[in-house]
Amino acid sequence: LTAWQHLDYTIKSGKSSFGYVFGKSFFDYINDHPTKLNNYHKAMYEYARDDYKQLPELVDFGKHESIMDVGGGYGAAISVIKNKYPHTNCILFDLEKVVAGAADTVEKIQGNFFESIPNGSDALILSRILHDWNNDCALQILQNCNNALPKEGSLYIIENCHENTTADLSLLSLNMALMCESFERSETEYIELCQNAGFSFDSSKQLNQLQTILIFKKQ
Repeated sequence: LTAWQHLDYTIKSGKSSFGYVFGKSFFDYINDHPTKLNNYHKAMYEYARDDYKQLPELVDFGKHESIMDVGGGYGAAISVIKNKYPHTNCILFDLEKVVAGAADTVEKIQGNFFESIPNGSDALILSRILHDWNNDCALQILQNCNNALPKEGSLYIIENCHENTTADLSLLSLNMALMCESFERSETEYIELCQNAGFSFDSSKQLNQLQTILIFKKQ
């Protein structure tokens, strides 16, 4: 609410009013407050469990030897995949403070996706990650994903895409600008970002009323 009270700052500058008010980015702020961090990831996990329940039915993740959920929070997406494909090596990758609070249903690796992403998986998932970041930051994450994957490795991106939903995403996009200096993108914009990071677009599938699964291959 405090960030919204400074909406004019974001409109005039294009920068996050949250950062303007609190002196640091939204994610740096919650990472410095353990209770807020835990509440945030618990909330994300609870709605994501329902959002992702059809994910392993729509995509054959069983063809992969190892799948890593990059920035996967408390592991909602990777857990439903593990339940469907128990013989697939499923890994949750996030900050140390985050994976410490996740359930031990999958392997957990701590790290920062802006620094590097571990090698060894032939598929990576970015679920509702890129919409938190501006184009420069999103491209850095994607380039690190590209570096981590083998040739022909798969990248699965789950995001809201303007042209694939009847919902009006404008207010949500404005909230992303206020909080994170980012925005909700179109499928075309996500494809362009991924191509700039060395991926080729394979296909897309509708996950639910809001979210689209975008599938890419490392070139």
